[in-house]
Amino acid sequence: MRLSRKFAVLSILIITAIIGFEFLYFYRLTFLSLKPLEIEGPSIAVVGEKVTLNITSNKRPLEGVLVVVNNQTKITRENGSVTFTFYKTGRYVITASKKRI
Repeated sequence: MRLSRKFAVLSILIITAIIGFEFLYFYRLTFLSLKPLEIEGPSIAVVGEKVTLNITSNKRPLEGVLVVVNNQTKITRENGSVTFTFYKTGRYVITASKKRI
């Protein structure tokens, strides 16, 4: 009877270690491989003129990134760029997001 208890405890520890390893492997593949998006563009814009923003990750341009500037929403082209026109003076918050597929 004591042998079976030790075996059961050992089995649980081995299963826990396997599940933990699989989770860690999944975590490393999924979360550690995510790279932050970088928004590149001028820090000052002239009212009424077009401004091109480039969205990259790990220094590579990204297509299909959703870029939001106040109420305007656009999606980047193949080269990772998107163009906006600023019609008023002021500060603008620019956000970029991309869903993983």
